[in-house]
Amino acid sequence: MPRDIIYTSKSAKPPASYSQAVRAGGLIFVSGTAPHDPATGAIVGTTVQEQTRQCLTNISAILQAAGSSIDKIVSITIVLADEDDFAGMNEEYIKWFPTDTDLRSPKYLVDIFSDIVGNTALFLPLGYFLSRVLISCSPSRQLLFAAGIGGTLSLGIEFYQVYSHNRFPSIIDVITNVTGTLIGARFSLSRKSPLPASQNPTLTPNPPDRSHAP
Repeated sequence: MPRDIIYTSKSAKPPASYSQAVRAGGLIFVSGTAPHDPATGAIVGTTVQEQTRQCLTNISAILQAAGSSIDKIVSITIVLADEDDFAGMNEEYIKWFPTDTDLRSPKYLVDIFSDIVGNTALFLPLGYFLSRVLISCSPSRQLLFAAGIGGTLSLGIEFYQVYSHNRFPSIIDVITNVTGTLIGARFSLSRKSPLPASQNPTLTPNPPDRSHAP
């Protein structure tokens, strides 16, 4: 599928190496946008209303550069630092979408943090168990296998969510799940007792050389 990278100087420059938007298959996917001034890069405004206005202004400029407009938005995800900011955000938001509102998915940073912690903790036992099962392997291989199995299982869960619940896969969930698996495996490795010297060839002392004994 051909795709076009969208960029305009009328919107804030992305702070990292990603595009402002990508057009593919007749759809336009806009990256997350913060309330930055396109000219200076500074945060605009001190209230949630002002910052919401700047975010939507940036998004509108990107869509215009792509040959579309903000009134054609189908779905948008909003990330708020505090749940109490919702009313102020919504006050400005409805000025941009007064009649035909789009799909909105408000997310709060505390909920995102909870998801990260929860996903990491969920896969801790898996990493611990895998490290115990793979005890005959070297520590580096145990961690590699744990990451591979944790990642494969996490991707399977994400694709199941896509087909059964019709939602987009989350790369953050995959990363946190793999991280949890690695932490569990590393914790297991730290609790394993070292092999006795008689069973560890690297610690077995060499017998004394008696070839020159009288």
